[in-house]
Amino acid sequence: MIKTLVTNVKNKLETRWRFEVPYVLIHGRNGAGKSSIIHGLELACFNQVFDAAGKDVKLKRVINQMGDKGSEVRASILTNDFEKYEYGSGQAGYRNAVHEAMTAMNGGSTALYKFLLKHVDNNMPLTVVHQQWEAQVKQHGSYREALLKMDEVVGKALRSHRAKLKELDIVLKYMSPPTQELVAQRSQTVLHEAQSKDLSEQIKREMHRFYEEVAPAVERKMQRYIPEGMGKPKFVTTKDARLGFEGRPVPSGAESVALAVALAAAVLPMDKSVIIFPDRAYDAETLGAMMRVVRTIPAIGVYVQSTVMPKDYEPEAMGWQVIPL
Repeated sequence: MIKTLVTNVKNKLETRWRFEVPYVLIHGRNGAGKSSIIHGLELACFNQVFDAAGKDVKLKRVINQMGDKGSEVRASILTNDFEKYEYGSGQAGYRNAVHEAMTAMNGGSTALYKFLLKHVDNNMPLTVVHQQWEAQVKQHGSYREALLKMDEVVGKALRSHRAKLKELDIVLKYMSPPTQELVAQRSQTVLHEAQSKDLSEQIKREMHRFYEEVAPAVERKMQRYIPEGMGKPKFVTTKDARLGFEGRPVPSGAESVALAVALAAAVLPMDKSVIIFPDRAYDAETLGAMMRVVRTIPAIGVYVQSTVMPKDYEPEAMGWQVIPL
């Protein structure tokens, strides 16, 4: 767990925060300083600030605007294993589990497919009609990894072919008469684009097939982490694949956070994860229900910021540290 945070985010001097347990509720009115603690944690753990004024920020010149009068921002954490992570040191120490899940949920079908392919351990056979497919599976060790890698390569190729085709069309438009060489280049590029498009469509079909195969098991795992009375999590496919609740495919803001927490807990390794609740207007009853569930998740740390205290739930009696601001 994280024992200490030292940061100067939104402060003239460095402030030290000590955490006694992995579950922390930061409570205070708007503008009290809750986000300065959260952003300090994010910088130290992930080398990036998330959900700052609705944007994710990793550019140092922008992050430094969060310091006093533009001074250099500093943030570091020390764990109970005496490991130290600090902003600017390079690779992130932990994963931002809820943000990863929400990005997958809000990024459209392909983002959700890729998230599940990457994290759900199901090596069902997947097939792409390509001479290198079996070699790719062998090289990457699984159908899932091979499909993700091929999607990346084919996507780059498709963008390259389309850019070249656009360039050739502009040249041919103003060249009279067009040279045989350019006409031949355009024909070859059209063929390559069609081949890449066909491969891309095959890959998306296999991604969707994987999604349909694993969705029921993921839903069952998620149910454990959904607050009582909120409903059953449900992957829904209409025009796009999305994650909502049974009978309610479009969740509210707080419900989206609950779904993201449950999805992260169901498929991501919690021993490498920090759970941070995005800043939302949680009502007291919903907050209590969500805190009751998240208390069972064995993450490196769980951090909730709220302007209200939970209803029908006593955080300190249940092992939470409450930081009043």
